Amino acid sequence: MSITKSIGPGLLLPVCCWGVALAAASPGAATTSATAPGVQLQAITVTANFIRPGGQSALKMNVPVRDVPFSLADYSQSFMQAVDTTKLTDLYGYMSDVQRAGPSGYDITIRGFTSGSTDPNSVLMDGLPGLPARTASPETADIARVEVVKGPASVLYGEDQPGGFINLITKKPQARYQTNVELRANTYDGAGIPFGRDNGYTGIVDTTGALDSSHRFLGRAIVQYTNQQSFRQFVLDKDFMFAPSLTWNISERTRATLLLEFRHGNDSWDQGLVAPAFKSTLIAPITTRYQNPQDKEMEKGETATLLLHHAFSRSLSWDLNARSVYSEDYEWGFDNGTVLKNLTTMERVDRQQDNHHHINFIDTSVTDRFRTGPVRHRLLAGLTYGETIEDYNRLRDFKTPLLDISIYDPVPGYSDIAPGNEPPQAHEWASSRQYGAYATDMLTFSAHWKGVVGVRYQDIEQEQKELRLPKPTVRKAFNDAFPMGGIIYQPSRELSLYASYSSSFVPPSPTAQSVIPGQTLQPQTATQEEVGAKYASADGRESATVSFFNIKEINLIQEVGITGLYEQIGAVRSRGAELELDFRPTNWWQLSANYAFVDARILDDTITADIGSMPLNAPRNSASVLSRIQLPGRFNRIGWMFGAIYRSERVGNLPTTAIPYDFIMPGYATVDTGLYYTADSYSVSLKVSNLFDKQYFQSAFSAVRITPGSPRNVSLTFSKSFE
Repeated sequence: MSITKSIGPGLLLPVCCWGVALAAASPGAATTSATAPGVQLQAITVTANFIRPGGQSALKMNVPVRDVPFSLADYSQSFMQAVDTTKLTDLYGYMSDVQRAGPSGYDITIRGFTSGSTDPNSVLMDGLPGLPARTASPETADIARVEVVKGPASVLYGEDQPGGFINLITKKPQARYQTNVELRANTYDGAGIPFGRDNGYTGIVDTTGALDSSHRFLGRAIVQYTNQQSFRQFVLDKDFMFAPSLTWNISERTRATLLLEFRHGNDSWDQGLVAPAFKSTLIAPITTRYQNPQDKEMEKGETATLLLHHAFSRSLSWDLNARSVYSEDYEWGFDNGTVLKNLTTMERVDRQQDNHHHINFIDTSVTDRFRTGPVRHRLLAGLTYGETIEDYNRLRDFKTPLLDISIYDPVPGYSDIAPGNEPPQAHEWASSRQYGAYATDMLTFSAHWKGVVGVRYQDIEQEQKELRLPKPTVRKAFNDAFPMGGIIYQPSRELSLYASYSSSFVPPSPTAQSVIPGQTLQPQTATQEEVGAKYASADGRESATVSFFNIKEINLIQEVGITGLYEQIGAVRSRGAELELDFRPTNWWQLSANYAFVDARILDDTITADIGSMPLNAPRNSASVLSRIQLPGRFNRIGWMFGAIYRSERVGNLPTTAIPYDFIMPGYATVDTGLYYTADSYSVSLKVSNLFDKQYFQSAFSAVRITPGSPRNVSLTFSKSFE
């Protein structure tokens, strides 16, 4: 399959030209050596906390976490270096109340609510929707830090799941010349796999610096290639990523940054394991695969992002942020199907599909600082426009008993079967356009009291049509206004007490069809009440956040098994508590720990058997610990990392008419450890993931699409910096 279509310049290029021209014409257009915010390339050292004291995602303002009346965690580059991984999804386990819900970066569960590839706002890049990879995990090579915002955030970001979202802050060009080269090799040594049989290799080059002597133009380029054998049978993934970027310091007041990313993946098609009769004890060994060796999933993604900032004065500024994403994924192979009554055989579906996805998004806002009497204001007002286009072309979809496969002794390599009288398949096209206006005001009443208020109006137009089959075009429109607010009391500079209210609004995907014939899916709406406390020591070494929340969502939309259809659950309630600690006891020791208790339940549903069940992939208890020690004294070049992750049992499939009980994935705990040697310009690390080779199930879309956790893995990394 050849993937050739490029990203459309229709949105970004006019915006770039217009915005840059406006900025260049502004007063004070003088050369400056100021650099864009970002992280410099550096060897691994203990220099910072795992969680930064500030963050910009919760309020679209760079403010201290203590001044935000919501749960916000800004995970630093130091945190990412300690976990020592090339995949974003490997970081999720060490983040408070963030659970993996599938193989892609979009597949997450926060505070009991799950999002997926149909929710582009669940994982943002620089505050804008659209990942370059829809079905795989983003790489960490071009990420500077990761911010996690808990709870509904539709006032600022539009369509947003009530659990929260993740914002990836990318690396920006720097004025200082530096190049970092990283080589990584890994192998599995668990689940019966001998050491050195299933291996992987990754190479990364990251270079940055000024492009002229006046530092007006700064550049950066990041390249990564991965060739990874999986512990799963006949699974090989080959991924390439190239991310160039350019910053133009137009004047002391104006800066523009253009970031591009090109990603190509040639991966094996793998739908995981199955649980006959919804029983985890009947699942085959985790290395078992039911697809043929040649079954493939190819994906290409191209993105362009413009970040333009202009300061009219010290109090008034304007931002224009735009992002355009084009991705295509081509899937060819056998899907897992229904488990037969003998509980030892599974049907398979021969499927071939070509999917195209476009996202264009613009956010422009003005920030102004002013006073009304004794009250200080930091007002943010903005407009957004977004367009999403989905094109799903199902080229083949049929099943026959000849494709049935043994669950416990699968024989791969079955020849392609002619479909015979297979009927024409669907070719579905859908678009969604959203228009929004929002405003938030951060108020300072006194030295001890602060507040935040905000509101958004959103208008959405959807169109869905069938390009091959004789079906009528469907058009839908939704609109709503939703508020948020919070109050903060700070009895001292170290302690903040807060209470807040927020809301979310998510219309159904234009391609989503109800499992109940004739039913029209309604928008999902949610509200949250939250109270909590935040502590940050004066020396910056210690911080802690404790929060208590209650979220209620109505009209939750959830896919029914592997049917491709959706059910509208009447109401879901999630309430619980979270505790997150970040501590640097000495200059050579970093430590973070978190615990979350989440009681999420389905309160109302047309399928009565679902009432009382937990939502999918939502553990009641979760916790993690991450520690990094750089030995003191004469051994200060040697470091040791220790990490542990715990998840309690989770639901992997809600009850059905045939099986009136949940499929439950058992809880698990895993341990990671690693050793590091850090010199002036290079570092070497040896990491062992899942040290005790614990067998567990990471997540599930259904009882026939279960993602197993990785067995013990050993990785060796060499990193060299050049200046």
